[in-house]
Amino acid sequence: MADKFPKLREDLKITRQVQQGETLFVVKDPETREYCSFSDVEMKLLRLMDGRRSAKEMASIFSERNPEYELDENDMSEFIASADKLNLLVKTAQERNVMLLERMRQERKSKLLSKKGSWMYKRFPIIDPHKFFTSIHPYTKWIFTWGFISVTFSMMVVAWIIVGMNFEEVLNGVISIYTFSAGAWWQYLTLWAIVLVVIGIHECGHGLTCHHYGGEVHEMGFLLLFFQPCLYANVSDAWTFPKKSDKLWVVFAGGYIEFVLGAIFTFIWALTYPGTLLNLISFQAMTVCGLSSVLFNFNPLIKLDGYYALCDYTEVPNLRQNSLDYVKYLVKTKVFGMQMEPMTVNHRLHRIYITYGVACTLYLMSMMTGIAVMLFNILWGAAKGFFGGILGFVALYFILKLIYSIVGRYPMGAYKFLRDYVKERQKMFKSPKFYVPALVLFLAISGYVVFGTKERTITSTFMLEPTQVISVRTKVDGIASLRIPADEFLGIVAGKVHEGMRVEEGDVVMFVRNDRIQELLAKTRSALIRAEEGIRSVSPGSDSAISAPLELEAARLAYEQAEESYDAQFVRATASGRLIATELVEGEHVSVNQELWQIVDPTSLQANVTLMERDFADVQQYLSVFGETGAQVSMSLPGEEDEFRGLVSSVTQAATREANQKVFQARCTFLPSEEGDYNLEFLRTGMSGKATIHIGEMSVRESIVRWAQGTFKGIF
Repeated sequence: MADKFPKLREDLKITRQVQQGETLFVVKDPETREYCSFSDVEMKLLRLMDGRRSAKEMASIFSERNPEYELDENDMSEFIASADKLNLLVKTAQERNVMLLERMRQERKSKLLSKKGSWMYKRFPIIDPHKFFTSIHPYTKWIFTWGFISVTFSMMVVAWIIVGMNFEEVLNGVISIYTFSAGAWWQYLTLWAIVLVVIGIHECGHGLTCHHYGGEVHEMGFLLLFFQPCLYANVSDAWTFPKKSDKLWVVFAGGYIEFVLGAIFTFIWALTYPGTLLNLISFQAMTVCGLSSVLFNFNPLIKLDGYYALCDYTEVPNLRQNSLDYVKYLVKTKVFGMQMEPMTVNHRLHRIYITYGVACTLYLMSMMTGIAVMLFNILWGAAKGFFGGILGFVALYFILKLIYSIVGRYPMGAYKFLRDYVKERQKMFKSPKFYVPALVLFLAISGYVVFGTKERTITSTFMLEPTQVISVRTKVDGIASLRIPADEFLGIVAGKVHEGMRVEEGDVVMFVRNDRIQELLAKTRSALIRAEEGIRSVSPGSDSAISAPLELEAARLAYEQAEESYDAQFVRATASGRLIATELVEGEHVSVNQELWQIVDPTSLQANVTLMERDFADVQQYLSVFGETGAQVSMSLPGEEDEFRGLVSSVTQAATREANQKVFQARCTFLPSEEGDYNLEFLRTGMSGKATIHIGEMSVRESIVRWAQGTFKGIF
């Protein structure tokens, strides 16, 4: 730059925009691909830099044209220096050489930072796709027509209707895929391949749309966001678009093309046979295209499509950082009363910054808490035995180091904030008005820890199991049916039996149809009728007078045996209670002595409460001192307000281990309701819920020591 006659570079791309009623100019440097914005007044100053005027002359001309502003030579010189720092002015040959060396140094530094950057948001540039988009754009212009949008939007609506009609099947499939609970290893390889392909097409959608509206895309690559592998396309040129709608189309293009792909794969999935390879791949692609866009890309709290769409819609650049800075400013000044340089914003930005800043802070805290809990659970499960504990601490060191590399600036920021706050308020901390109440509070907390007591409770889960199970078995073979036919002779009323049904001893709980028994009953009934008719027609003194009674007795005996077999088809309950555990299907063949039902008396149910090793000793000791009547239990089922009461009858060791600890079970019997506040009749075997065992009181100090002992024992 000539010291006396600065000149604005001619290769700069300048775009005029109107945001919130104010005129702005976005300037793009084609060499560094960096952007900056200027107000209308600042642009007027820049346009005066034509290489023929000095700072004094430009200040004089500007003041004449804009008498409402007072601008002298020093002010103009400072503005020229800032423009030169942004590389907006023409450089001399020597300055260009220096800038080239500086740019090479910055490129090496940026590559180094890409290796050491934050794992929360880390970019790895790979290719320059500008030539690719230029070559395919003439053949893809039809994509940006209202006809294409209308057709594809209709396809999406139909696809969502198909998903809604098969919602349960789709939900189960999605859970199976994303919880890795079913499927062969090659299915997850295809899922991973589909994810990469879909994300690649997604980013091409952004890049091609940006190119269509006049922008240039010179960077695509790999992105690591919250440990989630992604791809990205640098479409920063969209900032230079004068129309807000063009910017929003660039942002939404990736998600829109994903929805189009999702609709196509939904049709393929609905039209192919379940279990085929094409059906599986289509379902995976359908879920990827739907879930990734809805739950991830369009989340405005992550710096992806949803965030940039919100920035463009609200016309607030750098929304995330500005919101966080504004919330920090309010907390420091309004809550802690610290003195800071004022941050003045209008009422609209005030509402936007507070809303987004608070939401972003809470989201970030929940994400980091989730990551920390996940890593802790992995560490806790891997630490087994003494050497496992040592390895666990080694792993913990590296995990904490990783977490610090991610959020290390937050503890340091908190430390600096506390340091500045204490320094600013040191007079207050030294005054009796502060340290006397602080000393009283400290003594009160210390006294509570040393002398205070609290109820000793153990909270865990329980599962209902029967103390006695009675089997109901068949006496004949045949075809089983839950529909009971009526029989007036036996006094049986027609009906249908189902699991969970309350029955009394002797009630019919299954009908086993045996055609041979039916035929035998009819045959013996006919033989008995013939024998009765024959004995009435016999002549006294004849040979038939001796044989006919014997034949009648034999026919009657055969008929009674057939009746017994016929009655055996009606399977009856051998005890009163509820029917459980049938796996029979209507019309299934059963054999003799096959178990059909199990009968459980609800009053004989017991609750098995899971106890960890650190809690077993407390319960056992309490039972030995106070007896079984002392260890009371309160239990509740999920979604139910009623609480059931019971007593711990015994404690035994289970066959499993959890978190490197032995697992025990406390068997609990139910107490009858004294005030009718709960009913045991609807309880079923297999139900589970939350249980709290009450075992007296203990000091606060002892509870803290026990917690620490249990934690360290679990690690080692």
